[in-house]
Amino acid sequence: MSKCVACNKQVPDGQSRCPHCGAEVRLPIVATARRATPARVTDTRDTPSLNQTRTWTRSSNPEMALPATRPKQNNLLWLWLVLGGLVVAVTIVLLLPAERTLNENGYLELRILGAENIGRGMPVDEAVAEALLLSGVEADELADFEESLDVATRSRLERQLERQLQRVYSFTSQPAGAGFVIDGQEYSSPAQTTLRIGERYQLSCSRSGYEPREFEFLASPDDSQIVVQLERLSFPLSLNSQPVGAQLSLNCLSSPTEISEEELELPATVRLVVGERYRLEVRRAGYHTWSTEITPQTATDLDRIPTIIELEKIVTELTCPECRTSNPLNATYCRECGTSLGVR
Repeated sequence: MSKCVACNKQVPDGQSRCPHCGAEVRLPIVATARRATPARVTDTRDTPSLNQTRTWTRSSNPEMALPATRPKQNNLLWLWLVLGGLVVAVTIVLLLPAERTLNENGYLELRILGAENIGRGMPVDEAVAEALLLSGVEADELADFEESLDVATRSRLERQLERQLQRVYSFTSQPAGAGFVIDGQEYSSPAQTTLRIGERYQLSCSRSGYEPREFEFLASPDDSQIVVQLERLSFPLSLNSQPVGAQLSLNCLSSPTEISEEELELPATVRLVVGERYRLEVRRAGYHTWSTEITPQTATDLDRIPTIIELEKIVTELTCPECRTSNPLNATYCRECGTSLGVR
């Protein structure tokens, strides 16, 4: 027996209509789709209140509910399969022999980085290590690449490297007008020449009336303009006094509005600038002041100044040469023995 979908009463098998309400009896529809479809049931009774079409959904009748759908397939197994495949692929890549990644262009760039690091003042070992780190190249890979180069290729790469490491450097002096000598080659100021980054060069700079300078410099990739500061040419002068313990006053008189003075205790060594006018004074209590003026042009101009300044003691009284008695400065004869004081 089945139930009437209209009145939910038992209907004998084989009956096409419900004996209770007269509704047409239909077999339950088995859903084949995942989405529920409303079942439409028509009431054909003659009763005016039931002579209309009524619609029920299977969800409203527990007897006609769709069977539970099968849950979605679990993706966890697929995830494990994918991860396992990745592990296998990475293992195969690691076990395969590494393919050489360093080529000629990369080799040149590596060498240029190393030369630039040297030009910035790094030691050679640190410069090469820094270049390898920045290039992502191992030291063994670099060594293998260099060993694989034949003579012709190595020579060609070296020529290319030399061309790429050449930079134009300019040299000026302060004050201007100096001459330069760079590794034995003479240049006038301002000078320009092509140098190799990371190499050391000998530089000398000279100008009339100024101290010559000579030093070694490193061709840096960051600064291609070199300015040499020059100082006025000066000569040393060493002085002492007799008796010792005197004071030296050194005045520069070249500028009428700006006079520089320096006080030193002797013995001392001072430097006199070429072309400047100086006044030197040596003082000691109880002795006459010694002074002179000089404008040095050459070192030999200082030869006229004695290295030991002998100071003359200030006489305040006359001493008798016979009895050693002190007498006034205006005395003619010793007041004790009568000896003439005219001869000292």
